[in-house]
Amino acid sequence: YIRIYLLPQLGRIKLDRLSVRDVQTWVNKMLASVVLRKGKDRKRPEGKRRCCAVGRCCRQQLSSRTLGNIRATLRSVLAHAQSEELLARNVAAGVRMPKIRKPKHKAWSSDEARLFLESARHDDDPLYAAYVLILVLGLRKGEALGVTWDDVDVVSKSGAFGGPN
Repeated sequence: YIRIYLLPQLGRIKLDRLSVRDVQTWVNKMLASVVLRKGKDRKRPEGKRRCCAVGRCCRQQLSSRTLGNIRATLRSVLAHAQSEELLARNVAAGVRMPKIRKPKHKAWSSDEARLFLESARHDDDPLYAAYVLILVLGLRKGEALGVTWDDVDVVSKSGAFGGPN
């Protein structure tokens, strides 16, 4: 966290000059910015690099958990400096963390669902019947994983379901 997030933004400010406003501005900027994974991705083997290291930005943002961990790291560093009497107070303690709302996922349109099912059928995917159940009945992941063939009516009017022989 220090190398990737803290030093690039706050490393140029001396500890005794660091203010709550500096840290709050940095937190707000971190929320608005896109995660750049260049440092992380460049360490991966050549074929496994992705995102910004290969020129395709994923447009991902930091999660609230990651941002909280970064702030906790900063608070810990400043608390240590305070215990060493290098600082009078821990400015990171006064920073307010905004709530981060996860974006809601957009449901597939009927055309997207149809294309997915056609692709699964064309590839002879063994989970094709499960995909049909999930899409037609709107099953959640846990419900779909709990369904056994004894629970499925393999004789349907549309003939869309197939089970083991």
